[in-house]
Amino acid sequence: MATVILDLPATEAPDMPKSATSTRTSALALPQIDRIVLTGFMGSGKSTVGALLAQQLGWRFLDLDAEIERHDGRTVARIFAESGE
Repeated sequence: MATVILDLPATEAPDMPKSATSTRTSALALPQIDRIVLTGFMGSGKSTVGALLAQQLGWRFLDLDAEIERHDGRTVARIFAESGE
């Protein structure tokens, strides 16, 4: 089981109940995590954030677009142009 340390903000948001905020650091136990999947629109930064996150965690980073391009031999843009989205 992994332990994640969260540094909670000291300020309270006006729409947040008092019990949801804290001025102290809290520990949260999470189940064992073996992968993280980032989703989002094209150009939203998934590859950039994914690579940085993998580096920080010491994990392998897999970019699905790069894997598709390697397997197909065409860029994703070319696949879309020739075969549609």
